[in-house]
Amino acid sequence: MLRSVPDAATLPGEAAARQALPWLTALSTVLADPERLVRLVRGAENRDDAVRAVGAAFALTAEQAGVVLDNQFGMLVESRRSALAEELRVLEAPWGGPLELTLDVHGRRSAAVTVDGATHSFRATGLQGLLDEVAQFLLETVAAPTLRPVLVSTGLSGDWPRVLRIWPSRVVEYEYEDDAS
Repeated sequence: MLRSVPDAATLPGEAAARQALPWLTALSTVLADPERLVRLVRGAENRDDAVRAVGAAFALTAEQAGVVLDNQFGMLVESRRSALAEELRVLEAPWGGPLELTLDVHGRRSAAVTVDGATHSFRATGLQGLLDEVAQFLLETVAAPTLRPVLVSTGLSGDWPRVLRIWPSRVVEYEYEDDAS
């Protein structure tokens, strides 16, 4: 059963941030019965036969069944199954409204951002590393744990991103001046 990306996407890029939902749903479905999956794949004559068999047995589309077959059997390991379940939980859960922040950039090597009244400072060897560090921090401390997108205005222009979009699904997007037009 193919689940589409939720129509309730309210922010630009949110649907793209949730685009893995149908594939994770398919993987989660087959991982509920890995022995059956292995039997079906072993009994298939070729890939097309395996796609049909897996799709029919688990009520998946041909595209979803193909994604299942493209994954390695390492996905049967408990840690990978747990990680997949967590990714699926995040994509299926409702997300809170976006947290809009402003990054205070001090040259090419340092910046600060204030979250809930607390200022967090960052230093890196260059501007791109600095932006990556800020994005990683906000992903790990805000977006992922609170299921809330974070939009960061950088005040930068030219070749540097003016907005960072950090999604609970662990997707980070950089928006540049020419992206807005």
